[in-house]
Amino acid sequence: ISINEDNAASIDNDKCTACGACVYQCPFGAISDKSYILNVIDLIKKGQYEFDLPVFYDVEDDGTNGNTVSHLSRKELTNIIKVFCETMLENNIYAGYYCNLNFIADEIYAEKLYKYPFWLAAWNREIEGDEYPNLTIWQATDSFIIQGVTEPCDLNYCFVDFEGYITKKGYNVY
Repeated sequence: ISINEDNAASIDNDKCTACGACVYQCPFGAISDKSYILNVIDLIKKGQYEFDLPVFYDVEDDGTNGNTVSHLSRKELTNIIKVFCETMLENNIYAGYYCNLNFIADEIYAEKLYKYPFWLAAWNREIEGDEYPNLTIWQATDSFIIQGVTEPCDLNYCFVDFEGYITKKGYNVY
């Protein structure tokens, strides 16, 4: 899911359907406005998508298209993540957040987000199970080679039966 220059949300259906997951990327200012999140929820529900994984908010800072956190405090960024996850949950969509080691250590208050699924990008580093209590997916590398695929791929390990949990709780079905 992405937000374009006109603040319109769009979903890459092929990518989301292929992996059963959806990652929300947008300028940080946009996500602090709940109406943008509601726009995304409406888009998901109208499209009748059924994700096997939570919708994850990509919290990383690439410095482009207004996607920067340099002006936000740890508290502000943590609250933005909470608003995203809570708004999604209020609308029957299971949600979490995605970020790298630098963000989890320096940019957010991770302990305030333990109730939400966490997807960690930590390449070339072993992760201990108790290091992050809400760790559900670990992105171990961005250079995994799969025979027959021309580009290197991300390699992710999922530690949770999301499909079972989502089905049991009735999330992500419209």
